[in-house]
Amino acid sequence: MAEFSRRPGEVVLKTCTCLTVRQASRAVSQFYDEMLTPVEISSGQFTLLAQIKLKESSTISALAQRLLIERTTLTRNVRLLQERGLVEVVGATSDKRQRMMNLTAQGELLLVRAFPSWDEAQTQLSDALGKTGWNGAIKAMEVLIAGVAQPELVTTVARVPHRTRPGRSAVPDLPGRLTQLQLQRLRSQLCMCTSLRRCVRTISKFYDDSLRPLGVKISQLHIIAAVGASPGTRITDFVEMLTLDQTTLTRMFQRLSELGLVTQHRPESQKRGVWLTTSGEQALKEAFSGWKAAQAAMDAILTEANEAHVGEAMSAILNAASSVSRLQESMEG
Repeated sequence: MAEFSRRPGEVVLKTCTCLTVRQASRAVSQFYDEMLTPVEISSGQFTLLAQIKLKESSTISALAQRLLIERTTLTRNVRLLQERGLVEVVGATSDKRQRMMNLTAQGELLLVRAFPSWDEAQTQLSDALGKTGWNGAIKAMEVLIAGVAQPELVTTVARVPHRTRPGRSAVPDLPGRLTQLQLQRLRSQLCMCTSLRRCVRTISKFYDDSLRPLGVKISQLHIIAAVGASPGTRITDFVEMLTLDQTTLTRMFQRLSELGLVTQHRPESQKRGVWLTTSGEQALKEAFSGWKAAQAAMDAILTEANEAHVGEAMSAILNAASSVSRLQESMEG
């Protein structure tokens, strides 16, 4: 209980499971994004193209369920791929109301061009983490997802990334198409970036459900908590603290300002930074109770996970983020 004797903002920043996973996901996503920059595609777009390829003629609903993403969000992301001519969405033969997705020739070509960069990101991260570290991180995320989704903890067997030996292809490899070996690699591996995103979506919804009666989302609470813990800090300094890009952070601060929860104008201070308003302080105080309830439930899931021999779950996820930081430093060096 000593943790809760400190200011609410500090407690949230230092102990929130959701924030930990979100920060790890952002760090890993940034690494994959950097690796995919030469082919002008984001890690999220690569995931969509790969999933559509692996499950040809899949529906929006089915894909949303696999990725644990809201259908409206997925529809918007798929539409962006449609506008680039990478994906086609057509009515099913049996039921025109069902919308089926497939890659266009241009979409498959881009996936072929992007695959080596994604594969290199997977290899570098798996080598940096090692077999035990990779297994631990993947297992931890699957356990968290299962624990949040089900009343009883359901553990799953983590799949270890491996390099598949070439074999004979049943279908000849054609120019502009993924080889059979590449398809097998996509099927046999769990993408660290995708796994973290699935985990973030599930856990964020769990915390959002606890905070909904208070009118605050967990992403907003993290920012309010950061401002409450470090009043007067400049917006740019929160980039590293929350592992958010400047554009997203600025947009979120603007929204919180419109809600009257934060301000950059404090007449009695000459310091240029961000403060909580009186309403913001009250919102943090009220949301803290909802957050504690969600955090306690998440702690119980992690405790049960460790009893199921999952190991140090959060440490494994944090190691994934720290490994990415080391890789990025070595690349810059």
